[in-house]
Amino acid sequence: MKGSQTRVTIPVRVKPLLKRIGEIADAQGLSAYAVGGCVRDWCRGITAVKDLDVTVEGDGIALARQLAQRLGATVTAHAPFGTATLRLPGGQGRLDIASCRKEVYKRPAAYPTVSAGTLEDDLFRR
Repeated sequence: MKGSQTRVTIPVRVKPLLKRIGEIADAQGLSAYAVGGCVRDWCRGITAVKDLDVTVEGDGIALARQLAQRLGATVTAHAPFGTATLRLPGGQGRLDIASCRKEVYKRPAAYPTVSAGTLEDDLFRR
């Protein structure tokens, strides 16, 4: 079977933000990836996406705090889950940053027990 390629339309207004995330990640020796619904929508040609999901191999909260400082955004960290939410200034949208992780659920609808994971682990749990 031959592989297929999907053309992804990343909104022009998002590209500088992705570049900034990449610069901070590089400076911290981390890798960061756009994931989730925003990528799905971009693949479908939908560019009016107001929230962006990023996963980080490493400390996502540290990256989020530094990014918030540079952008003038507010950040709310959720340390037990290795996640942070940034509210971008001027109502420009929301950015969720998560450290790559594994999750184990003791029972349905319970909060997960979280541990560090790889990009593959993180994508699998999504």
